[in-house]
Amino acid sequence: MRNVLTGFKWIGDQIANLEAAGEVDRFIFGFEESYGYLAGPYVRDKDAVIGSMLICEMAAYYRSIGSSIKQRLERDLRTVRPLPEQGGQL
Repeated sequence: MRNVLTGFKWIGDQIANLEAAGEVDRFIFGFEESYGYLAGPYVRDKDAVIGSMLICEMAAYYRSIGSSIKQRLERDLRTVRPLPEQGGQL
């Protein structure tokens, strides 16, 4: 784990350093307090590109096992207890 200054350019710099050292596979996930994230070294700035790529990977995976993102989400939501505002208890 590495702590860097706020901003995706600093996370991108860490990815570049790992690439230069031939160790880019060591980068898995980067994030900052603004809730942005980078998953993998493919995209160096936060935007919808990485999110779109991850959704496509999820769709391909669930299709390969005979399911879908929608089916998985519905299954997961059934396992979550309702929030207190919805009449549930913590």
